[in-house]
Amino acid sequence: MTTDSDHKGDDNEIPMAEAAAILGLSMAVLIQKMKNGELPFRLVPEERSVKMQDVQELKKSIERNREALRAVAEDANGLDDVLENTPPVLGSGSFLKDHGYPDPAISKERFVLVGRIRFAAEATGLDYKGIATAVTNSGIAGFFNEEQILRILRGQIRNTPTSTLWALVKILEMYPDRPTKYW
Repeated sequence: MTTDSDHKGDDNEIPMAEAAAILGLSMAVLIQKMKNGELPFRLVPEERSVKMQDVQELKKSIERNREALRAVAEDANGLDDVLENTPPVLGSGSFLKDHGYPDPAISKERFVLVGRIRFAAEATGLDYKGIATAVTNSGIAGFFNEEQILRILRGQIRNTPTSTLWALVKILEMYPDRPTKYW
């Protein structure tokens, strides 16, 4: 960017509105390209002005990009033929059931409990090791280990009983440093 005091205006300079029209861009996009350094400009008292040569170079660059995108789109159109001969995907219509979760309703409840556990852990500032310590301090240390807690926090709960998740929620509810209202 240059200012008006840096050099005198060039006869080949055009206002931003005209440059936007030539490029087929909105003023906002044109200004963004100026800020990003894609289009040099000169700051005059009221607005920015650009050299016609720079506008033409940017237009060529935009056209090259559009042509490249058209070529990619044409290549992708050839995939339609491949997909037409592909057999339909079979499933029950339930993502959880199709991925080995026995009862979608129970699985949904478990995922809600995992959300509550994650939220409580975040609200209390505990990581999985801190949760393991809270579990140990609660008196049911044999019930959980760090690895089980880490799997629960990751949402890997396919074989985790709902009662286990509820127990973890209750332990975190009793944690002394938790905020009074965190869910």
